[in-house]
Amino acid sequence: MAANSKFKTVKDRRKYEKARMLKNSIDRIRESYMKMMGDKDLKNRQLGTATYIIDKLALRVGNDKD
Repeated sequence: MAANSKFKTVKDRRKYEKARMLKNSIDRIRESYMKMMGDKDLKNRQLGTATYIIDKLALRVGNDKD
């Protein structure tokens, strides 16, 4: 797939629009996972911790592209 193909351009545009929308919610999301990290339920603590690590290390979640 060429970098300037129409399909790639549309896909990239959607990705950046999604990121712009999330920008408005990031404080609420961070507050939520911090609260989850202190939860009594182990699953919630694990989910909160995983989300924290993804956020702080700026990890890309998804399929690897070779």
